[in-house]
Amino acid sequence: MVVGRPAKPGDPWLFGGDAAGDLVPRTCVPGDPQVLGAEKFGALGYLRSHLSSGTVGTAEEYAAFEGVGSVERARGLFDAVADLVGVRGCPACPAAHLCTRDPDADQVA
Repeated sequence: MVVGRPAKPGDPWLFGGDAAGDLVPRTCVPGDPQVLGAEKFGALGYLRSHLSSGTVGTAEEYAAFEGVGSVERARGLFDAVADLVGVRGCPACPAAHLCTRDPDADQVA
């Protein structure tokens, strides 16, 4: 039974007794962590999640996360993924909506 419909693209459907507060949204990220590496993929995810919520991530805030170390390192990671920040992650993405789609699902054999 549907308890709640999505309010906007990327929002989850709620079924049964699921509560919105229990869900962890995922942000569509146009990259593969095995290709980009964990540090660049993390920076890209951080920037994309801010983009999807209409805010701007900062190097100062990102530097405070464990493992980043410094504002200079954060800026370097941001620069390394700058070309991917605004890229559509899947065919359904308007920019960086919350996404759970399989990118190969739209391909016709």
